[in-house]
Amino acid sequence: MFKHILVSLLSISALSFTQSSFSKEFVVKEKDKNFSTDALKVKLGDKIKFVNEEKNIVHNVFSTSEGNNLDLKVQEPGKFSEVVIDPKKYKKGVKELQCAFHPNMKLKVEIE
Repeated sequence: MFKHILVSLLSISALSFTQSSFSKEFVVKEKDKNFSTDALKVKLGDKIKFVNEEKNIVHNVFSTSEGNNLDLKVQEPGKFSEVVIDPKKYKKGVKELQCAFHPNMKLKVEIE
Protein backbone atom coordinates (compact mmCIF):
# COMPACT_ATOMS: atom_id res chain seq x y z
CA MET A 1 0.00 0.00 0.00
CA PHE A 2 2.76 2.46 0.95
CA LYS A 3 4.62 1.63 -2.28
CA HIS A 4 1.47 2.37 -4.33
CA ILE A 5 1.03 5.79 -2.63
CA LEU A 6 4.72 6.63 -3.11
CA VAL A 7 4.57 5.77 -6.82
CA SER A 8 1.42 7.92 -7.22
CA LEU A 9 3.06 10.88 -5.50
CA LEU A 10 6.18 10.58 -7.63
CA SER A 11 4.06 10.44 -10.79
CA ILE A 12 2.15 13.57 -9.79
CA SER A 13 5.42 15.37 -8.93
CA ALA A 14 6.93 14.43 -12.29
CA LEU A 15 3.84 15.64 -14.15
CA SER A 16 3.87 18.97 -12.27
CA PHE A 17 7.57 19.44 -13.01
CA THR A 18 7.03 18.64 -16.69
CA GLN A 19 4.19 21.15 -17.08
CA SER A 20 6.00 23.96 -15.28
CA SER A 21 9.29 23.31 -17.09
CA PHE A 22 7.63 24.16 -20.41
CA SER A 23 6.07 27.40 -19.17
CA LYS A 24 7.74 30.66 -20.13
CA GLU A 25 7.91 34.01 -18.39
CA PHE A 26 7.55 37.15 -20.47
CA VAL A 27 8.59 40.55 -19.09
CA VAL A 28 6.78 43.66 -20.29
CA LYS A 29 8.28 46.93 -19.10
CA GLU A 30 6.23 50.08 -18.64
CA LYS A 31 8.35 53.15 -19.32
CA ASP A 32 7.79 56.58 -20.86
CA LYS A 33 4.04 55.83 -20.83
CA ASN A 34 4.56 52.87 -23.21
CA PHE A 35 4.81 49.10 -23.05
CA SER A 36 8.18 47.68 -24.12
CA THR A 37 6.37 45.73 -26.85
CA ASP A 38 3.07 46.11 -28.65
CA ALA A 39 2.37 42.37 -29.12
CA LEU A 40 3.05 39.04 -27.38
CA LYS A 41 2.32 35.42 -28.24
CA VAL A 42 1.89 33.28 -25.14
CA LYS A 43 0.60 29.82 -24.32
CA LEU A 44 -1.69 28.63 -21.57
CA GLY A 45 0.44 28.23 -18.44
CA ASP A 46 2.88 31.01 -19.34
CA LYS A 47 3.44 34.04 -17.09
CA ILE A 48 3.58 37.73 -17.97
CA LYS A 49 5.39 40.05 -15.59
CA PHE A 50 4.53 43.75 -15.92
CA VAL A 51 7.29 45.99 -14.51
CA ASN A 52 6.64 49.68 -13.90
CA GLU A 53 10.00 51.34 -14.61
CA GLU A 54 8.65 54.88 -14.33
CA LYS A 55 10.17 57.27 -11.78
CA ASN A 56 6.87 58.79 -10.58
CA ILE A 57 4.05 57.58 -12.85
CA VAL A 58 1.51 54.90 -11.92
CA HIS A 59 -0.10 52.47 -14.36
CA ASN A 60 -3.18 50.26 -14.31
CA VAL A 61 -3.05 47.46 -16.90
CA PHE A 62 -6.46 46.03 -17.74
CA SER A 63 -8.44 44.18 -20.38
CA THR A 64 -12.12 43.74 -20.95
CA SER A 65 -11.68 41.29 -23.84
CA GLU A 66 -14.51 38.76 -23.69
CA GLY A 67 -13.50 35.70 -21.66
CA ASN A 68 -10.19 37.30 -20.72
CA ASN A 69 -10.96 40.02 -18.18
CA LEU A 70 -7.93 41.37 -16.35
CA ASP A 71 -7.25 44.25 -13.98
CA LEU A 72 -3.84 44.58 -12.32
CA LYS A 73 -4.99 47.60 -10.27
CA VAL A 74 -2.65 50.52 -9.62
CA GLN A 75 1.02 49.72 -10.15
CA GLU A 76 3.27 52.12 -8.29
CA PRO A 77 6.64 53.17 -9.76
CA GLY A 78 9.28 50.47 -9.31
CA LYS A 79 6.69 47.73 -8.64
CA PHE A 80 5.60 44.77 -10.75
CA SER A 81 2.56 42.55 -11.23
CA GLU A 82 2.43 39.02 -12.61
CA VAL A 83 -0.29 37.21 -14.51
CA VAL A 84 -0.29 33.46 -15.06
CA ILE A 85 -2.26 32.53 -18.16
CA ASP A 86 -4.28 29.94 -16.28
CA PRO A 87 -6.46 27.80 -18.59
CA LYS A 88 -9.20 27.83 -15.93
CA LYS A 89 -9.41 31.63 -16.17
CA TYR A 90 -8.28 32.60 -19.68
CA LYS A 91 -9.31 31.44 -23.15
CA LYS A 92 -7.27 31.07 -26.30
CA GLY A 93 -7.52 34.06 -28.60
CA VAL A 94 -6.49 37.70 -28.70
CA LYS A 95 -6.55 39.85 -25.59
CA GLU A 96 -6.30 43.63 -25.91
CA LEU A 97 -4.57 45.25 -22.92
CA GLN A 98 -4.17 48.92 -22.13
CA CYS A 99 -3.44 51.29 -19.27
CA ALA A 100 -6.42 52.95 -17.61
CA PHE A 101 -4.43 56.15 -17.06
CA HIS A 102 -2.65 56.27 -20.44
CA PRO A 103 -5.04 55.18 -23.23
CA ASN A 104 -2.26 55.21 -25.84
CA MET A 105 -0.54 52.33 -24.02
CA LYS A 106 -1.82 49.25 -25.82
CA LEU A 107 -0.64 45.65 -25.92
CA LYS A 108 -2.08 42.79 -27.95
CA VAL A 109 -1.62 39.38 -26.31
CA GLU A 110 -2.36 36.31 -28.39
CA ILE A 111 -3.04 33.23 -26.26
CA GLU A 112 -2.33 30.04 -28.20
